[in-house]
Parts: sequence; structure tokens; C-alpha cells
Amino acid sequence: MDLLNELKKEINETLEVEKQTYSDGAETDDVIKGWIEALEYVNGQIDFLNKSKSEPSVFDPITDDEQSKLNTIAYCYQITDYPANGNGVFSTAEVDDIGCDIDEDDNEIEMIYVDIVYGQQDDCHNESYNFELEIDRAKLNAWDGKGDFKHIIKGQE
Repeated sequence: MDLLNELKKEINETLEVEKQTYSDGAETDDVIKGWIEALEYVNGQIDFLNKSKSEPSVFDPITDDEQSKLNTIAYCYQITDYPANGNGVFSTAEVDDIGCDIDEDDNEIEMIYVDIVYGQQDDCHNESYNFELEIDRAKLNAWDGKGDFKHIIKGQE
């Protein structure tokens, strides 16, 4: 038996005790009502976890190659504002989500939603810029990681 099911069993046992206490005359006890509501809520959360655990993810996770290309994009934004060799210069590309978009022909396009953060933090500077990009995953994978990348970003094609 896995841990979530063991936990659910224990919660259900406690829930039954609280319900029995409630029906034995504690109908006006707000603490007992609160316990019952909280335990039922936790049971619902366990059901949700069990369901999401059993359903495979629709989208594959980001590969190392994709992350490397996303980091290259972040670096390109960074070097437009800061010298590549400056003190405290940084850039990151963090994936927020993977989802679908619909193109003009009603086809689904797998999109990667990425937070780009870059800036400079040192003795003299404490600047950073943050914005989100929507990137066509198929175009990202087709891109060789060199040259122009605007064609893979929604709204910049």
C-alpha cells in the first residue's frame, strides 16, 4: 500500500470518530465541525494527488538541448544591454509551463512559456529585467541554436 492510501485510511478513521462525536451531541461544537470539514478537504486533496499521479503528463518535460537553447536566447537578450564580460552580469531562462496554442489553421502548437531574467548585480549595479516569452517548441527544436531566433517566439515571427 502506498503512503497516500495509508494516509487516506488514517484520515478516514479519524473522520469517522469526529462524525460520531458530532452525531453524539456535539452538533453545536464549531471545533468538531471544523475538524470534519478539514479532514474532508484533505481527503479531496489526496484524491486529486492520486488522480494526477495516475495520469501521464500530456507534454514531455524540457530536454537538456531545449534548455540550452532557451539559455542562449536569455543570453542574447542580456548582451544587448550589458557587456558579456561585465561584473555581475547574468541571464536565466526558466520554464513556467508547457501548453498548446492554436494557429490560424486551427492546428495545435506545443508552446513553452519561459521567464527570461537578465541584468547586472555588482557593487555599482542592481538591475534586472524580467519578461515572458511564448516559444513554439517544434521551431525551437528545429533551430540550430545559432543566429536569429525571433521566428520561434510568438509575436516576433
